[in-house]
Amino acid sequence: MPVTTRPDLAKLVNSISLNIAHFALGTFPEADGKDTGSLPVNRLLFILKNPDGEQNFISDAIQHFPLREGMAYFIPLYHPVRIRLSRDLVFLSVQFRLELHRIQDLFSGVKRVMELKNMQEWRAALLRIFEEKEIFILIF
Repeated sequence: MPVTTRPDLAKLVNSISLNIAHFALGTFPEADGKDTGSLPVNRLLFILKNPDGEQNFISDAIQHFPLREGMAYFIPLYHPVRIRLSRDLVFLSVQFRLELHRIQDLFSGVKRVMELKNMQEWRAALLRIFEEKEIFILIF
């Protein structure tokens, strides 16, 4: 079988850029959930510990999500939400842009918050990356 190349695929992949704006683990002083706000980045929020249960939430004009331990939540960029986080809620957060040609974010068409199931492997991988002290280890 002769070798077949996909220069179109290589060109597409090479035109995508991932920019991490914020990568955090811990607690937040408190967000009361009263004000609606948005950010110019996508947010991926993993709930690691939530002793206050349904008191903590993400809400938009369409849906209301009580934050559940072990779940992940995706909030697209510029999407207005209300977020309630108690002082005891522990989370892992990644705020990012995934852009094509550094112009168009690939999630810009998403217009709702999503509760993501079966994200344990992603959570574990991101925790390993976050906790790695030797940054150059992450390259290999």
